[in-house]
Amino acid sequence: MKSKFIACSLAALAASSALATADDLGMSRSKKLPVSNGSAGSFDAQFHDGNGLVWMNTDTGVVWDSASGGFAAFTLPFKVVKWNGQKFNAYNFTDMTVEPTVNLVIYGTNPAMFLSKQDINFAGKFTIAAAAGAGGAAPDQNTPPYNGGTGASATNTAGGGGGSGPIGGVQGQCSPEVVTAGGGGGGGNASRGQPGLPGDYPVDAGGTPQNDPPGPGGLKMPVRKLVGGAGGGAGGGGFWSGDFYGQPGANGGGAVIFSSSKGAITIASGAVIDASGADGAVSNGGSGSSGGGAGGDEWFYASGTFTNNGSLLMHGGAGGKSQYTSGCFNPVTVEGPDGGNGSGGQLEVHAATFDNAGLIDVSGGGHAKSYGGSVELIGDVTRRGRIEGLGN
Repeated sequence: MKSKFIACSLAALAASSALATADDLGMSRSKKLPVSNGSAGSFDAQFHDGNGLVWMNTDTGVVWDSASGGFAAFTLPFKVVKWNGQKFNAYNFTDMTVEPTVNLVIYGTNPAMFLSKQDINFAGKFTIAAAAGAGGAAPDQNTPPYNGGTGASATNTAGGGGGSGPIGGVQGQCSPEVVTAGGGGGGGNASRGQPGLPGDYPVDAGGTPQNDPPGPGGLKMPVRKLVGGAGGGAGGGGFWSGDFYGQPGANGGGAVIFSSSKGAITIASGAVIDASGADGAVSNGGSGSSGGGAGGDEWFYASGTFTNNGSLLMHGGAGGKSQYTSGCFNPVTVEGPDGGNGSGGQLEVHAATFDNAGLIDVSGGGHAKSYGGSVELIGDVTRRGRIEGLGN
């Protein structure tokens, strides 16, 4: 049975078939999307089977080969365009067939647009790396109190907060024990990021407990912007037994648009487009674990059908997870100091028909339903298929 969806959130997909108005969800964007002029030629003629090709810098058009430590294999023409109130690096192909052996990391300051005059047939793997969503800087051993850095984001508000330091020592019943730093917060995107956990204090130390505060989760991103996920916050750090400990937050996923102005988009079985956030680093030496990066954004526009038989991944990164045991005669083990999970990302599909027989994953870090992402489908939905991650 075919059901008509103009647009819907992932929660609405799971619960109802109610329609939203096009104006509520930015339908006008599709009318202004640039159309390919074919200046980059045929994708398949340039990349072939992708042998040795590993990176594509969309700020320069340079495609890198991994041989001999990396060299520029060729350079594609591109144009910086303004659309939806932001800048994109647009690559204009006549047609776009991505063979199964093509495996590229796509990175750049601006989100990338892959525009095709004809069909897009995607059978390879693209990893869409962070642009604005770098993880927070690790604590600096020369800058007490050794707080973790806040994750970066395009809005300057969605990055996970850094956990508080310093770590330190206190006398337990039998021996000195560590007082840990706070965990970093998860990055935000379609929802806010999860806060980290506060630092731990030994159960047998006595006195007033010192629980270093965690980093807050990053704020939610605007749903009408394609900017990628925010970075997770770094856990707090400090010195323990003469050594300094601390690690950075995790990067968020990047952002990308695929558009076929006169054809269909087909994602083949086994194909992967991955804009997921990275997992946070795990506590060591009493430092706080880092927050996970938020999942990024993938938007698709097709004048014909959109068919997914592969995997479209925009899940958040898991916060670093650890356990803390203290006490001599009656030891107690608790969770933490954990980093917060990153938010899930955003998927948008504008097409005549939508058919999903593959996987769409916009879940929060650790594949949790909480802190999940969003999905908007504009067109006739013939099969919703497997969609993981409910936004909250």
